[in-house]
Amino acid sequence: THTGTPQGGLCAAAHNPPNEQRWVMRSVWRLLLVGVVGAAGRCA
Repeated sequence: THTGTPQGGLCAAAHNPPNEQRWVMRSVWRLLLVGVVGAAGRCA
C-alpha cells in the first residue's frame, strides 16, 4: 500500500474532495483580501 509513503500523501492531497478544495480557496482569498485591505488602510 502507499499509505505510509510521501508519494501516497501527495496523491491524497492532489485528490482532495471538491468541498475541501473550495474551503482552501476561500481561506486563500480571505488572506489575500485581508492583506490588500491592510495595505490600503496603511496607505490611507
